Amino acid sequence: MQDLAKLLVIADDSQVRNNLQTILEFVGEHCVAISSNDINQIDWTQTWSGCIVGALQSATLSNALLAQLAVSNHIPLLVTSEFTGAVESLTSFVGELEFPLNYPQLSDALRHCREFLGRKGVQVPSATRKNTLFRSLVGQSSGIQEVRHLIEQVSGSEANVLILGESGTGKEVVARNIHYHSSRRKGPFVPVNCGAIPPDLLESELFGHEKGAFTGAITARKGRFELAEGGTLFLDEIGDMPMPMQVKLLRVLQERVFERVGGTSVIKANVRIVAATHRDLESMIQETQFREDLYYRLNVFPIEMPSLRERKEDIPLLLQELLARMEAEGGQPICFAPRSINSLMEHDWPGNVRELAT
Repeated sequence: MQDLAKLLVIADDSQVRNNLQTILEFVGEHCVAISSNDINQIDWTQTWSGCIVGALQSATLSNALLAQLAVSNHIPLLVTSEFTGAVESLTSFVGELEFPLNYPQLSDALRHCREFLGRKGVQVPSATRKNTLFRSLVGQSSGIQEVRHLIEQVSGSEANVLILGESGTGKEVVARNIHYHSSRRKGPFVPVNCGAIPPDLLESELFGHEKGAFTGAITARKGRFELAEGGTLFLDEIGDMPMPMQVKLLRVLQERVFERVGGTSVIKANVRIVAATHRDLESMIQETQFREDLYYRLNVFPIEMPSLRERKEDIPLLLQELLARMEAEGGQPICFAPRSINSLMEHDWPGNVRELAT
């Protein structure tokens, strides 16, 4: 099992150091408390949930620490009011603690750390827009970092993307990030769950219909392709799409045009397709349940989402993100005891992140 993320406390006053450690452990945080003389012994590359810096006796050590924190900008930084170093320019600086500490102040500061960790991710460089953060792709495991890297690679293109992975791993989150970081980000993002729509209604749902096209069609209606014009159409659970609809979807991908049900006018499809499934499409092709030509049209750029049991080291960060969202929606602050987090990390999570969130 991976080590849990810890808070690093650095202060030369032993009383302040011990008091901070006692208070933080009381509210459920793991802590490592050191003096400035031990700074060189710290492994800055490991997963730290935050760093709290108090008064340091040496200005030289203070400057050396600030230089290290500037490099290790993945660690959210809190300072006490007694710290005299200039921290405002550090991108990881999230707040200041005033003595005497009280629970609302400390809870708020730790929430800022959680929000920082939730936002922190790979930045997508671009000459035409400011860098943005992968807000919802929480985690620092190798699997999730690879997903961020693939999103960065494909976002600037128009290639169709196929996202693979078990149910509940966050495939729609990936699709939304691809859209958000693409040139189509000002256009709509339109999701369709192909497995949740009855087969006889799916064609109308995707392509729309004209008035009188079938019983109950009392008015004309745009389909998801038209609603996604200029943006991204996310076809979730594409493996559940019936074979007749696969043929019609393939035609649209090839010709970039379609017709509404009951209509004769040809409508151009200016959309980017991102599809997702938890099924093994290659096995379905062999069993003639999925068209091979459609598979290769969709699978231009594959992204595979790791299951939660493959990245259990991300569970503490995912919990922090989920709790921060609950608090933002008006919920009461909650802290998990270390033993509770250990127990959660030992579970296999067959429902993945969706199960963790419930």
